[in-house]
Amino acid sequence: MIKSATNTTAITLSFIRWEFLKTLFSFQNYIAVFVSLCVAWLMVNGMINTVAQNGLIIEANPFILPFLATLLPYAVFLALAVAVSLAREIENRTFEVLFFAPIRFSSFVLGRFLGQLTYYLLALPLVLVFFIGYANSVNLRVGPGFLGAIVLSPFTVASVVGFGFLIAAYLRKTRITVVVLLALILLLLGVQFAHVLLPTLQPAEADTTLLVLTDVVDVMYRVVEWISPFAYLTKGVDAAQFGAPELYARVVLASLAYTILTLALSVWVLREKGISR
Repeated sequence: MIKSATNTTAITLSFIRWEFLKTLFSFQNYIAVFVSLCVAWLMVNGMINTVAQNGLIIEANPFILPFLATLLPYAVFLALAVAVSLAREIENRTFEVLFFAPIRFSSFVLGRFLGQLTYYLLALPLVLVFFIGYANSVNLRVGPGFLGAIVLSPFTVASVVGFGFLIAAYLRKTRITVVVLLALILLLLGVQFAHVLLPTLQPAEADTTLLVLTDVVDVMYRVVEWISPFAYLTKGVDAAQFGAPELYARVVLASLAYTILTLALSVWVLREKGISR
């Protein structure tokens, strides 16, 4: 039994190392990081220029939105990377060859997942240095809301990657996986964005179409806030900004539970569907 546990741990660590090195040497990965940081820099720079021109008072947490603009695309990139990798291995039958050895599905899923998460955790300090360094150079304060978003970000990345893994495990075709995963992500983010935006567009006189659309989006959001990994991020950031530690802790735990659920479902789907196409 001890020997079996040791073998399982060794296999899991091998998958972690494999996934980590594959991400580390991926050229697309560095493009994604560079583009994300450029977007953040442009957002902060534009905000500073607007404040300088109009004489406005800058907000309390000016770096939260730029950080989210960095985090979300990169989390989606990691989810796509692990989903495409899994679907491609199933299509090319390398998945079958791999499981000629005594490998557990749980070791495979956990190892691949932790490989992606390990890479993000190692890259996160560099992102933090970028934002803090830029804040100091322009004499802006990094508020508690930003630090709360930083702490929450690994849980968000974990849940998004778990979501991508589950979609790939179920669909098993590269093109279909990419299309469906991107469509679902856009739908989830679109509903969240519309839920925030539509109430601000209410005209002075009641517009029936807009009211109906707002009600429909509100109903959709009640579902999305439970199944979307991005919803936990926005709740956590709000809790950090408004100084609500208990709510923040609940969001972290909910995001962690979401990740565990998606990974467990991925293992179950792979086991039920088998290793062949």
